[in-house]
Amino acid sequence: MYCVECGAQIPNDDVFCCECGSPVNNQTPKPASNHNEVQQIQAHPGISNTTKSEAKSVKVQGSIVGLISGGMVGIGCLVPIGIALCFTGIGAIIGIPIVIVGLIFPIIKFLTGMATIEGNCPWCQNSVICTSADRQLGGVTCPACKKRIVIKDKTLIKIE
Repeated sequence: MYCVECGAQIPNDDVFCCECGSPVNNQTPKPASNHNEVQQIQAHPGISNTTKSEAKSVKVQGSIVGLISGGMVGIGCLVPIGIALCFTGIGAIIGIPIVIVGLIFPIIKFLTGMATIEGNCPWCQNSVICTSADRQLGGVTCPACKKRIVIKDKTLIKIE
């Protein structure tokens, strides 16, 4: 059975919808369609019901944030630490590589920031930004509804 208000799937014996809290009557309408919901898909043999939402690339925003944060960490922290270590005799062996990493770090963060995507949460339709680290981990938590979203390519997927 599906909720009349939000379209969430609910067990037949529930009195209220677990997603939006609206009272449940004995009707079984179709799930609410949303322009961001692409289709119901079979994602994995063990996962029965998933909904996905397309995401768009935000390369400029991600690369700028990556460059700024990389510059703060690399040039602001690693380079001074590396230079300080260079003044301590044997510390030059460690200090020079730290300076090099500090100079390269903003470029690395800039490039990884270009993989940032933005889309709507399939649960609550709130805007969600996913960095390359989130994509490597396979998912992100929506800041609004606090539910987990799985990322596959440029698709945000909710698993019910």
